[in-house]
Amino acid sequence: MQSSARYIAVNDDAVLDKAIRIVECTHNRQLGVQIMDYVNAEKEGQIRDEYNFKLNVAMGQFLDAATYALELARFEQVANWFNEEQVAVEQIASSQLVQQGAGSRGHCSFAPAKTLP
Repeated sequence: MQSSARYIAVNDDAVLDKAIRIVECTHNRQLGVQIMDYVNAEKEGQIRDEYNFKLNVAMGQFLDAATYALELARFEQVANWFNEEQVAVEQIASSQLVQQGAGSRGHCSFAPAKTLP
């Protein structure tokens, strides 16, 4: 990695976004590969996938971009499912407390759902 990697290495996402726009405008595949190497080495998880998606689109590699888009969608789906489960557990627990506080005859036994590993 030459000077482009040193420029990006300031670890500023705005600089990385500008570099991706340069790849898109110039169609410079070599620069795109250098930036992708940097992203894969320095970024993690969803952030890495987002930048790889943007880079693949900028380089015209739409099949690879689609792969990253699916991964991002899968991550969002799991995150939303987990949040919805947390809300449901909290609502059930709070309704149990209300029932117990009101002295209702019916008692709902409640066991929290298993959490994701």
